[in-house]
Amino acid sequence: MAVPVLVTNRNLIPTFPGFYAFTEDNLPLRRDNVLYIGETGMKGGLRARMRDYLVADPGQTRSLHKGALFLLYHRQVNQGLRDKSLSDTPMLYARWAPLEIEAQARRDIEKAMMQYYHCAYNQRGMIGQARFDVL
Repeated sequence: MAVPVLVTNRNLIPTFPGFYAFTEDNLPLRRDNVLYIGETGMKGGLRARMRDYLVADPGQTRSLHKGALFLLYHRQVNQGLRDKSLSDTPMLYARWAPLEIEAQARRDIEKAMMQYYHCAYNQRGMIGQARFDVL
């Protein structure tokens, strides 16, 4: 779903635990098109976790989360380009998947997905070997 839609209506995001990803297109996930992948099991689920990424004005965030800062900067730059009538500037899209499992298993899957998709804005999960084979 396009991030501007989610910024104006966060209730579209479910409150269950799971995974989320940000891309510059609305196509299926593929290597080198995923900007960021995350997971959450926190109270409020995906909606609560994704709140940091969906502030109305990306330049006015209080977040210190590196992934959120990268994505907010990305949104701010792209919005500036679209405002200058560069209509081919990519939109940011978010998607999610529910998965209610033990926290360590969720983190292991997240790390494997980060490494498989070569996420541009994930740093922490790109170091070390995932517990799952990454093809």
